[in-house]
Amino acid sequence: LERFDRSNYISERMGLVLVGPLDEKGTRVRALMKVLEKRFGSKLIPRRAGERLVRPIEPLERKKSDWRIVPFDVKTPSVAMSFRVPNLQHPHIPALDLLAGVLGAGESSRLYQKLFYGRSLVTDASASLYVPKDNGMFYVDLDLTDIDKIGPAMEGACEELSRIKSEGPTEAELARVIANVESERLYATQSADGMASRLGFLRFV
Repeated sequence: LERFDRSNYISERMGLVLVGPLDEKGTRVRALMKVLEKRFGSKLIPRRAGERLVRPIEPLERKKSDWRIVPFDVKTPSVAMSFRVPNLQHPHIPALDLLAGVLGAGESSRLYQKLFYGRSLVTDASASLYVPKDNGMFYVDLDLTDIDKIGPAMEGACEELSRIKSEGPTEAELARVIANVESERLYATQSADGMASRLGFLRFV
């Protein structure tokens, strides 16, 4: 954790996004800069270069799955399955993003409908796509009430993955996901924080 902090939380890897009623003469910007210089000045965050970590190049496919069972002192078990995906600029990323939405975005998603409402195997089911500049991952999360339900829940999730691979999504499912994405985008423009987050992601990632 200390090494990660020293490597990444440094001045050259920070960006500043300002949104709001910034006047043309720049008086607000200058006032903000004074506050920032006071709080993030050289005494607190000295300028230094970060480590340039070289990511290992892994094979595109593995001959077998890699499973790790990590025990935690929690009341309810959970399962996570992840699959490697390409980087952010790969042409398949939009389709994978839609796939994550169809399978696991909200209570109307396939996994939630099948495993929660249909078979009462999980308390929550979701699927997400994480893609930074480098290669990312597609993952499925399942929360359960009982360890005995892990096997059937995983089988059910894999069945839905196989089914969507062979049948594809329905027009209604695609329309739902696209509507959700558009509403999230519009909702983000209604607050300064939302606009700053979106602009920052688009600029720096």
